[in-house]
Amino acid sequence: LGRMMFRRLSGINQAYYLAHSYYFNQDMYYDKKSLEQLKNVSVTDVNIVAEKYLNPEHKIVVIVR
Repeated sequence: LGRMMFRRLSGINQAYYLAHSYYFNQDMYYDKKSLEQLKNVSVTDVNIVAEKYLNPEHKIVVIVR
């Protein structure tokens, strides 16, 4: 969401983000479209994904020494 607060960015930073979106996604307004899609996510959608990916039956144990 921070990227879309362009009024707080300098002109150079704004140009960087627009060029980044254009280079990697071939769409200068990719970030704006992503933000609109993110705003349409509901709590129900999050709960469905949480049940799928936050399943305690398939745990991974990592030991760091």
